[in-house]
Amino acid sequence: MGAKEKVNILLVDDRPENLLALEAIIERDNYHLVKAFSGEEALKYLLKYEFAVILLDVQMPGIDGIETAKIIKAREKQKYSTFIHYSQ
Repeated sequence: MGAKEKVNILLVDDRPENLLALEAIIERDNYHLVKAFSGEEALKYLLKYEFAVILLDVQMPGIDGIETAKIIKAREKQKYSTFIHYSQ
């Protein structure tokens, strides 16, 4: 990775205020933060980016964080991503 390349981090939560809080805590110049409001939306971003870290809310409508993580981990490109599951 070059010195100017940013690290992609995916933030997934159905509550916008939680995404804003996460963004405020971890935002850095060398991070590219991508926010998704559902498991389904997160899966769409995986078609566009590779992520070094994925923060997932466990409790979401539709595909929850646990199921989203299982689907992502099944992908060869993402099998080494770091997952952080959280719940409020």
